[in-house]
Amino acid sequence: MNKIASFKIIWIVLLFAAGTLLFGCGAKKPNPAFQKAQSVYQKAEADPEVMSKAPVEMHEARKMLNEAEDADDEAEIERLSYLAQRQVELAVAEADAKKAQERMESLSSENRQVLLKARQGEVDQARREALKLRQEAEARIREVALAQERAEQLKQEAEMARQHAEQARAEARRLEKELTDLQARRTDRGLVLTLGDVLFDTGSAELKIGALRTLENLVAFLQENPNRNVLVEGHTDSVGNEAYNQRLSQQRAESVKMALIHRGVSPGRIISTGYGEAYPVAGNDAESGRQRNRRVEIIILDEGVRGETMMR
Repeated sequence: MNKIASFKIIWIVLLFAAGTLLFGCGAKKPNPAFQKAQSVYQKAEADPEVMSKAPVEMHEARKMLNEAEDADDEAEIERLSYLAQRQVELAVAEADAKKAQERMESLSSENRQVLLKARQGEVDQARREALKLRQEAEARIREVALAQERAEQLKQEAEMARQHAEQARAEARRLEKELTDLQARRTDRGLVLTLGDVLFDTGSAELKIGALRTLENLVAFLQENPNRNVLVEGHTDSVGNEAYNQRLSQQRAESVKMALIHRGVSPGRIISTGYGEAYPVAGNDAESGRQRNRRVEIIILDEGVRGETMMR
């Protein structure tokens, strides 16, 4: 080895030693992956054979360590540290391969042919190991990219879930307001809107103007909620003939049903029936109780529920 070559090797060693010193002084945080990569690099750096026979690989490893040191994101630090460590291992493998090659070339001519195949196998094995390390590094890069992509996807899904929840809350507030406007009450059978006896003429099934205004609000609600069906039930007090009361309750329920249909509600969404005096909500001894019993109840069923399943 001549003096110029020796000078170059010494210069390279000093350059990497200075880089290692600067790297150590600028370390920001004790990241385990970074510390391991730095330790592997320093061990290889202390071997003159590695520095002289694989300067390019060691230089690349140094650059990756510097980038890892300057990075703020932990995932990025680990990725760069992993690549730097693999690059050092690649440099060591390359140096070993070159040493094996040099040893083979230094053998005397009488021994060279004997050991040629064995040494060539070592060289080939070293290069295969180097290739394997490079492939592992590339696979790691792909894994990191996939993890970042998945994290972004989860972030988007969380945002969509938040938006859906907000929409659901807004819909609940809207529905609550509409129910308040309708003066409906919640029951196990659904939302019940009651039309009292005062909305019909005595003994008549014809709706008065006040009832029609209430039904118009109901129609608007049903148009905004097309998956809700309606069950209309007529009721009377116990005064008079039972058959007459049954017929009157049925007629009043039918009258409400037809009023809804004439205002645009599909007939398939409405079932009407009369129960006469069978289901009082108050006693029939006093007029106030009888007046409460004379009513038409409109049950707004939950979404998807058909009226046949909720009849008494």
